[in-house]
Amino acid sequence: AVLAAIFVIFLLVRPRPFMWLAASAGAVAAAAVFYAAGLSATLSTKLFIQNSLGLGALLGLICGILWAPEDRRRAFRVHFLQAVLLLIFALVAWTLLDLSSAMWPTTFDGDVYAVSHTLGVNPAWWMYDLFQNQPWLKNLCKLIYDALPLAFAILFATAPSRPSIQTIDPTRAFLYCAAGGYALYNLFPVVGPIFVFNLNVPPPDPAEVLSQLGIINPSPPRNCMPSLHTAWSLLVVWLSRGLPRPIRLLTGIF
Repeated sequence: AVLAAIFVIFLLVRPRPFMWLAASAGAVAAAAVFYAAGLSATLSTKLFIQNSLGLGALLGLICGILWAPEDRRRAFRVHFLQAVLLLIFALVAWTLLDLSSAMWPTTFDGDVYAVSHTLGVNPAWWMYDLFQNQPWLKNLCKLIYDALPLAFAILFATAPSRPSIQTIDPTRAFLYCAAGGYALYNLFPVVGPIFVFNLNVPPPDPAEVLSQLGIINPSPPRNCMPSLHTAWSLLVVWLSRGLPRPIRLLTGIF
């Protein structure tokens, strides 16, 4: 959803007509390159469209930096850098998550399970059963989870218009939260119960889990503790102060 978020930033910065032309040409060119490279067969239709529109939006923002009136160029430059930041972050994040798997072959999932078991319930099993029985809820949660970059795109594009309300720059808040979350990933490497347990059978005894659980398949990233998506969602709600009520309600969904 990162390239879709870049397109949202482009929409919200009131682009000039020539920027629309450049973005349209860039989207068509990107789609042609994807098609010629055979990516149209591997990408879903949704991703194909999102990637084309997002790359086209980047070209539109570049044209705004170069040829917009002087009083608008700085704003377009800021939004272009925010768009590039989202793109770079998405690329770097997966590399860092893979690195966490290599650095921490043993995880604390057994300890986390033992602690949650003391609550008298097993949240992982409860949520798994809920999603299995309510597929519409599972799909809705996945959509909201994947669409979180769109919420930050709205904040990035609207922050300059509310300087009296906004006390923290959304871009810095996003980066600080990501850096802190990744540091905690390495202090508390956890992959999550779906990668460790068979959720189709009753929960095991904690003592048995602690004695048997060892090295986890290095493929799952150690990104379960803390939940950066939860932290970012709370940031989105907090930083949406001053936006129109419908948009604030929309950010509350995340």
